[in-house]
Amino acid sequence: MIKNIQKDSPTASIAILVRSRTHLKEIIRELESSHIPFKAEAIYTLTDRPAIIDLLSLMRALLSPLDRIAWLSILRAPWAGMPLSDLHLLCEENPEKSIWELLNDTNLVDSLSSTGQQLAKRIVSILLPTLNALPSNNFRDLLENCWIRLGGPACLEETPPRDIESFFDEVESIMQKGEINKVEHINQVIENLYASPLTLDENAVQVMTMHKAKGLEFDYVILPGLGKRPRPESKQLVFWMPYGDELLLAPIEEKGGNHSPIYNFLAEMDKEKDDHEMLRLLYVASTRARKQLHLFGKTKNNNIPESNSLLESLWPFIKSEWNHSESDEAQQEDKPLALTSETISLKRIPTNFTPPSPLLDIDTEIMVEIDEEKNISPFLWAGNAARCLGNVLHRILQTITEEGLSEWSFERVDQMAPKIKSALLGEGLPFEQTEKVLQQTLLGIRNTLQDPKGQWILANHQEGRAEYPLTQFSENRFFRKIIDRTFIENDIRWIIDYKTSRHEGKGMDLEEFLNNEVIRYKPQLDSYSTLLKEYGETRPIKKALYFPMLKVWREI
Repeated sequence: MIKNIQKDSPTASIAILVRSRTHLKEIIRELESSHIPFKAEAIYTLTDRPAIIDLLSLMRALLSPLDRIAWLSILRAPWAGMPLSDLHLLCEENPEKSIWELLNDTNLVDSLSSTGQQLAKRIVSILLPTLNALPSNNFRDLLENCWIRLGGPACLEETPPRDIESFFDEVESIMQKGEINKVEHINQVIENLYASPLTLDENAVQVMTMHKAKGLEFDYVILPGLGKRPRPESKQLVFWMPYGDELLLAPIEEKGGNHSPIYNFLAEMDKEKDDHEMLRLLYVASTRARKQLHLFGKTKNNNIPESNSLLESLWPFIKSEWNHSESDEAQQEDKPLALTSETISLKRIPTNFTPPSPLLDIDTEIMVEIDEEKNISPFLWAGNAARCLGNVLHRILQTITEEGLSEWSFERVDQMAPKIKSALLGEGLPFEQTEKVLQQTLLGIRNTLQDPKGQWILANHQEGRAEYPLTQFSENRFFRKIIDRTFIENDIRWIIDYKTSRHEGKGMDLEEFLNNEVIRYKPQLDSYSTLLKEYGETRPIKKALYFPMLKVWREI
């Protein structure tokens, strides 16, 4: 059914919701055998992962040289894969000796097969430095290093690297707390650590409990196992219930003693609460579906659902629709099951496996620096006000370009005055200069909107950019440059730089001032042109300066 849904609606979200995690084992096994990607969060524990089991065996072997089961496990693990015949030869005549002693017995190792000899020598060469370093306060690094050299990362069969990292983090946490005794029983410590999902497929089938599904929605929701009865609970030691300002309390009766009416009453009350909670849970699960809800369950031979099952709660509403009958079930039971044989192949890394060489060290001799574009200092008489005016006016011209000229009238410019004043103060302009610089800023905006050349600059063009950031690498430095305005017209790339100079200097006429500005800023615009060519620009490039305060255009 899932394959049919995914075939018809490839992007649809599908969820399988169950009442308890115990109902998921067979479902997950079927999904795996059918190669259907799924996410089962908080379902598998770390100890369900094969690579974690092998890692646990390695840790137990390092901590306990006499743990024969752990040592035989690491010899049989995917990073070694010693044949069973060699393990038998190794242990048969020496039940009292440790496996480590037997691996170091030259005569005994020489009696193994050529593969067994090669594996034994490799294991000894890797484990010897680790065992010599024990005991160690840095046990986590020691264990991880040994696991890597054995080839553990190459044996992560169906085990995400995140789970391996969680295991090592837990070992490190225990060692930092000084709880060394817990390391020997770490399999009990990590029982409550859940493994990560095996797939990162965005459209994988979501598998979770009904509790976890609260607040979520899916296109298709499947509720399997509705006909299963909940696991019978053992009798509680004590029941209690508030009764006004008092507490009604009933302990369990003694074994073989008389039944306690109060205990039975409170037990019935508790069962009734559980029934209401079950109905609430069923409602939550059923309302997660946006398009379709699929219900699966099995009735008894008389076509009646099991008592206390979720199917029993739904039965009054779906009895007439339930597509199931005694005859269909009888036919299914009479049909012989096809026996299939499954061949299990053990996966092992090559006998001559060596870990890949580590990556080269980072070259720390040459430090790469990142420099912001250095602004050319304004005239001495301009001061801080010119910087504040320039920064704010640049941002406003960028906004006009992005929003479009049609959105900006002179009335809007006047309405913007309070915001422009705040922006100038935010740039660090002294309060007493604000009003004067504000009027200059408004003048620059109005000039640009009135000037035909200013309108052309701000208009919409092919590949238009405003305040266009680019990075240039030169002489082992990264330079960050920002182009005020660039676009393409008539197959020509234009680079335009705004200059908010107002020609307030003395002893120089306007034309001489503009010529000096062109000479002054030509290297800067040439560097923009070179940078765009490095980024792949092949069109002819033209450069110009625009002075909003003067309504003047100068092509370079």
